[in-house]
Amino acid sequence: MVLSDWPQEPLDAIFFHSRGGDDFDGLFELASSFVSDNRANYIAICTGEGMQYPDYFSPGTDYYFENFLRLGIPASEIVVGRKSNNTKEDTNVFLELAQSRGWQSAALLAQPHQLLREFLGAVDS
Repeated sequence: MVLSDWPQEPLDAIFFHSRGGDDFDGLFELASSFVSDNRANYIAICTGEGMQYPDYFSPGTDYYFENFLRLGIPASEIVVGRKSNNTKEDTNVFLELAQSRGWQSAALLAQPHQLLREFLGAVDS
């Protein structure tokens, strides 16, 4: 299920796509608030494990995991998927996690410049 507005019902998970090293702007806090406020059960993450290109660096799974722990999310509520190399692969990992765990609802968080890629990748899957 893909929502285009604020979820009205509690979610099984928040899908937290990998991001460039300086491209977070409050998304950690927003994702954490869903779990802290009992509006989602899990935060699902997957990353490129330190992928680096001339204008992009993904800090890797440990960075994401540690940030969510620092914000008070218990380790048991952070689900780490397999490595992925781009936004479409991230979505595939999240869908695999959802299927294997029986999740029925989730929200995708995105920066405005990533929103289209995330949602089209989810619709295409």
